[in-house]
Amino acid sequence: CEIEKYNGSRPEGLMVVHIAPHEIQLIKDNPDVLGCKGEVCEGMKLGVFNSGLFSTVFQRGDIHTIASAHCHKNTIEGEYCGIRLCLDGAIGFSAYGKEESRGGRLFVYDEDGTSETSLFRAIDYLPQDM
Repeated sequence: CEIEKYNGSRPEGLMVVHIAPHEIQLIKDNPDVLGCKGEVCEGMKLGVFNSGLFSTVFQRGDIHTIASAHCHKNTIEGEYCGIRLCLDGAIGFSAYGKEESRGGRLFVYDEDGTSETSLFRAIDYLPQDM
């Protein structure tokens, strides 16, 4: 509330959750329309029912990115209803997954309201003799 008073509006938000909302499936199923980038190498492993998380976030209007990583081999991202949805694969080294897909995602938010995200792979930053 204090930030909203100071800014005069809600700041752009980033939500990080373990299991992606069901709407990520729409990005996978409609890659050309929703700008899907990345790989799907295993089932989506979504929750057993749609909790309504996405619709709540959409109605609030201040969250513009939802990132999750429950599926360790999937690294897709796309935009649905103005909200970027990201699956970040294996962001740790002790979980199952493909070694070449381990890494993380960098989120950059600028004061002018622009934002971007980029996926990086840990293998690109490790010494080659490991």
